Amino acid sequence: MSKQLRIFLLIMLANASLELFSQICIPKKNQYDSNRKKQGYWVEVSKLNPDQKVFKGWYDHGNETIRCTYYIVSNKR
Repeated sequence: MSKQLRIFLLIMLANASLELFSQICIPKKNQYDSNRKKQGYWVEVSKLNPDQKVFKGWYDHGNETIRCTYYIVSNKR
């Protein structure tokens, strides 16, 4: 395969992967709606240990949805 063809194919592959990656929806965390109610994906962490999750889940206009998970919090560091 010639060098020019390889470069062309590499550029085409890079362009296609960038276009596909831009289609992926990465949700923003901890957002409020216009009425200051929780909206979308939320993650809450322990105040004593910021590396430990307390809650993760989805809100719809301030109401928890079915897709919510609570974690057991230990007071030990």
